[in-house]
This record gives sequence, C-alpha cells and structure tokens, in this order.
Amino acid sequence: MYWFFKVCLAAGVIILLVVFIFFIRPKLLPTAQISNSEKYGLISQNEHWSGTIKITGDLVAFPGVSINIDPGTQILVATQGDKFNIDHYPYHTKSGINDTGAVVDNIKPGFPFLDEKQKISIYLSKIYASGTKEQPVIIQSDAPHRSPYDFNILSVKMGVLSNVYFSNYRRFEIGPNVTVRDSEFSEIGECAICIRAGKPNVLNNLFLGSLEDHIWVLRASPTIENNSFLPTK
Repeated sequence: MYWFFKVCLAAGVIILLVVFIFFIRPKLLPTAQISNSEKYGLISQNEHWSGTIKITGDLVAFPGVSINIDPGTQILVATQGDKFNIDHYPYHTKSGINDTGAVVDNIKPGFPFLDEKQKISIYLSKIYASGTKEQPVIIQSDAPHRSPYDFNILSVKMGVLSNVYFSNYRRFEIGPNVTVRDSEFSEIGECAICIRAGKPNVLNNLFLGSLEDHIWVLRASPTIENNSFLPTK
C-alpha cells in the first residue's frame, strides 16, 4: 500500500502544479503590453496587443490566458521559417502538392501539404479582438504576394472577434464559446470558419473567397445569421 500512497501523492502534486501553471499563475501575473513586437512560442500570461504584431513561429496560449487586441492592430504571420514548430508528425511536415491522386492525411489531391516545418499554426485560448469599421483588426500573412495557404491554422477557444479582416490561412477553428461578427474573410484555403462543437455565433460577416468551404460544421449547433457569401472559387 505504501507504493500506492506514493503514486497518489505524486499524482496530486502534478495536478496541483498543472492547475497553478495553467490556471492560477496567468491570473496572478500582470497583463503584458505587446506593441510592434515579434511573437512565437508559449503565452503564459494575459496580453494586450497593439500596433503591428509579427508572428514568426507556432504560437500557443495556456488555457485561460486572454489576449485583448486594440482597433487597428495588424497581425502579420510569416510564411516561411517557423521558429517554434510544435507539429512533427511526418505527414504534417511534408511539403509540396499532393500529386498522389488520393487523399493523404486529409489533404486532397492537387492541394498543398501542411509543410509544418515552415508554415505557422496559432492556437489561442481567449481572444477579444475589438476592431471598428474605421480601424479593423487585420490578420494576414506577411507575404508580398499573398495566397490562401500562407499559414496553416488559426484556432480560438473562446472570445469575441469583431470587425476583423481575416485572410491567407488554411483553417480558422473556433470553439463553442466564440462569437465572430462584422468581419471579412478572403483568400482562404480550406474553411474560413471551421466549427466542430458547441454553439458559437457567426454574425453579420462578409465571406469573399474560400477555395473549399466558407463555413464548415461538424457535430455543432452554431448560430449563423445575416452573413453574405460570394461563390467559393
């Protein structure tokens, strides 16, 4: 029984550490003011973004960490040279076009592989992006000639994104407690908004161009109202 007690004690300590690091610590630290800066790696405390934010590697926020984004903020994502790649799955690191004639790890024939060694993915917890019509928040690649596959994934678990100009990514995955409203989507690879669960809100947006789906839904009950769609190319 002594070994069982030691295992339980160790497990308890690990759980407490996880709770402290991921849920309590971010609330104790002051909000970091991030302006005209480069970002990649882990985000372990609340942040406030403004100016131009250049994302140069995979970006992962701890659970519960909030990012508030000012009107007029530009978030530019690098198209090459991922400084913090977190995805080393062999098929995800393949580059070039899928010319096999078959679907390979969800990549259809004729479409580019994920190329995770170079392409960036962004996983955020809680986002409040407060753009305006006059000063929208802009999320796009930094390429001089932009394309729908310049970066791979933008993922947001909860929050509100309003008056945001989105472009140049493969997928935008939103969680069950996300509202996206009054925003514009163009030059998208797979799905401008991808919904897998819950009841997020997609309201009053303009979808200008996606190579596959404007809004993709699986096992979810989103509210999708007052959006405008141009034909998918």
